[in-house]
Order: sequence, then structure tokens, then C-alpha cells
Amino acid sequence: MIKRLSGGLALALVAATSPVSAAVNCGAGYKSFLEKITPTIPVSADADLSVLMRRALSVYDACAAGDMFQPTGIWDQIATDLQASAKKK
Repeated sequence: MIKRLSGGLALALVAATSPVSAAVNCGAGYKSFLEKITPTIPVSADADLSVLMRRALSVYDACAAGDMFQPTGIWDQIATDLQASAKKK
């Protein structure tokens, strides 16, 4: 009984500490983001472009480090911000 309980506790601990982002392919998501924004880059404001690209790379770094979030939504918002910047220019 004690072995079964400690085995179950160990399994629960491993499941609780494994990162949610393990199923997320950060590299593929970042590449998809870059492909999505490529047409917008030439017409974006320079200052906005550098800020948004730094933010996107920070999201990739956090994803690769195993932070527990889905980066796709954030990259989509950055792409929307970049498109808005291109319209302003």
C-alpha cells in the first residue's frame, strides 16, 4: 500500500512539474510567425519593427525555456500590431 501510494505521488509530481509547452514546437511557431509577417516588413515603421521583433524573439525565448503558455496567440497579436504599424506609415 505504501509503495503504491508513493509511486502514485511520484507520478503526480512528475506530471505536475512537466511543462505545458513541451507539446509546443517553439521553432516551428516562430518560423510560421516570421513567414506571416514577411510581406509587412518592408512597409513597417522602423522603430515599430525593431520593438515588435524584439518582443517576438522574447516570446520565442520564453517558449524555448519551457514557460507555461501558448506563444501562438502572442505572435498573432504582434503580427496584428505590425500590420497596424504598416498602415500608419
